[in-house]
Amino acid sequence: MILLSCSKLPEEIDKKELAALVRAKLPNKANDEYISALEQKNNELSACESLFALNLLCDMTALLPVPIDTSALVLARGERGKPYFLNSPLKFNLSHSRGFVACALSDSEEVGVDIESALLPDDRVKKIAERFFNDADKKAVEDDPSGFARLWSEKEAKSKFFGVNLAEFLENEKKTGSNSKNMQETQNVSLHRFSFGNIPVTLCTKRDLSTIIFTCST
Repeated sequence: MILLSCSKLPEEIDKKELAALVRAKLPNKANDEYISALEQKNNELSACESLFALNLLCDMTALLPVPIDTSALVLARGERGKPYFLNSPLKFNLSHSRGFVACALSDSEEVGVDIESALLPDDRVKKIAERFFNDADKKAVEDDPSGFARLWSEKEAKSKFFGVNLAEFLENEKKTGSNSKNMQETQNVSLHRFSFGNIPVTLCTKRDLSTIIFTCST
């Protein structure tokens, strides 16, 4: 089972308050360094988003079929920065964008998630596509610039699923000349597309028939 939840960051929320909430829900002392690093981000909004996403993750564990003792969970990062829980079958991934957060949590299978709320002018979209996209995706953006956010969200979700740097992922995709569909097939992953209002959210999983429960709140 995979749980996918999206939420909007509450107004007038303090990062110290959020950090305290997360520490209460993940009380293992081994988590202090991880949580402190988020709290100390120079970008106040990004710090709040990251901590709020972790808080959401903790709340979501209560919805899994088997109860989870969050006091035993220890946060860590893989060799290339992807977060995970040490010595636990749980898999998760977090995303945030301009005050919106998305959290994917699975009891067993790998996940990658991205929420993309950025609204860019068409000329900026075309410049980004020219720099990072392969020919098929550049053509798609030229034909419909409004679809850029969805396409970018898909690429972010896939790169996060594999735990690779987005720039590296895009460069590889551009060199292979593969469009998104072919890349998806060759990597044997599935994309699940959702929306939070008009904001695209993409979940990447290993299996096409994953059981997904999607919730959102404002």
